[in-house]
Amino acid sequence: MKGQLQRHLSGLELFRGCDRRTLRRVTQWGDVIEVGSGDTIVAEDTLNYWFFVVLTGSVRLSRAQRAVATVGPGSHFGEAAIVGFRPQTVTAVATSPAILFVLGARYLLSLAGTSTPFQKALFPEVAPADYPSFVQQMLRDGTLEWRRLSPKRPQARTAPATAARQLPPGRPLSLREAVAVLAPPPGATGGQQPLVPARRPAPRPAWALPAAALVVAVAVVGVGLGYHPPMAVISPGRPIDVTADIRIAGVPTRPVHGRLLLLWVRIRQPNLVGALSALLHGDTTAPAGPPPSADDRARAEVQGRRQYLDSQHLAVRDAAAVLGLDQRRVSVTIRDRGLVGPSAGLVYALAIVEMAGRRDLLGERTVAVTGELEPDGRVDAVGWVGVKAAGALGAGATVMVVPAGEQAEITHGAQVVYPVSSLQQAVADLTRST
Repeated sequence: MKGQLQRHLSGLELFRGCDRRTLRRVTQWGDVIEVGSGDTIVAEDTLNYWFFVVLTGSVRLSRAQRAVATVGPGSHFGEAAIVGFRPQTVTAVATSPAILFVLGARYLLSLAGTSTPFQKALFPEVAPADYPSFVQQMLRDGTLEWRRLSPKRPQARTAPATAARQLPPGRPLSLREAVAVLAPPPGATGGQQPLVPARRPAPRPAWALPAAALVVAVAVVGVGLGYHPPMAVISPGRPIDVTADIRIAGVPTRPVHGRLLLLWVRIRQPNLVGALSALLHGDTTAPAGPPPSADDRARAEVQGRRQYLDSQHLAVRDAAAVLGLDQRRVSVTIRDRGLVGPSAGLVYALAIVEMAGRRDLLGERTVAVTGELEPDGRVDAVGWVGVKAAGALGAGATVMVVPAGEQAEITHGAQVVYPVSSLQQAVADLTRST
């Protein structure tokens, strides 16, 4: 039976270049479904991540209620939403009773990534060497489309979630039914053959449908949890009040009445379920390349940790210079929070100036700070200032200090923002406003 389905698929233009091994996998991965005339197969702007190949019948594709095309046997749709991790681009409605071959998202991505003939048939305008950059562009376009549907428009915020299907549409056909109703594709045996009527299936036991639904649900959950799309999600970490992390000896210190917050972000590559949730909630995302090797991850971790610890040493040195202290007579200990990157330098330096200086920078305010320090006291730009601002807002910050030129990234957050180019400027701005 599988061999007959495999032979039928091999006669279609989409699969004609695939070798036998690939076709065997395709028939194992896919399902054959039956839809009635007028049935909606997919709806635009939803999360319906299935790839469809028309085996018999016809399907009308439309966008914004305008017809785009009517497709017949051998045609396919749904690949753009899967490869671009984007909302469905069209609404597909059967215009006659139809039989469709269906592949899930993980299987389509695997097939497109491992079978060059299938990839070329699916995207004939894309050269194999250009396929990775083509996918990255599709992902960028998809991110923009999800943002168009997200929180700023309440009616679009919930529409994708409620319209998403957990199961492919239509009635699943058994392998025997599928083979019975499928004629050889055009050209396979010299022309299109009439359909063979399907035999009426034997009555199913009462437990068959729930069991099948359970199997499909488990498979869908497996795809959602096991597949990690090439997309990173950037979210704010919980801000840290660094005044509690610093101990100074050798000079008098004074009590701190406000809070000085270190801002940081989490960067993760979630599975399909997590990625969909992030997109629907409007979280910040960015394209992610192929997963790094263990050695590359280790090197990146070492480098990031070195930058973080260096930021502490620079903070002590630059703060001592601003205060006119002899660093040999002062001992400063800063708690290691296990972070990576250089963006904590400015907040540590301001905390030391607040604790060991005579000027009150904070008053009773909550001040959030991010910025990389240079040995001469200059402040350099850092990443994801807009995301960090969201964390500052959640922690109750009323003032933010950020590198000059990056204040435009803050679209919501603190009441007052100070863009600074040096530690001296940050000290002066905060002192003047207390």
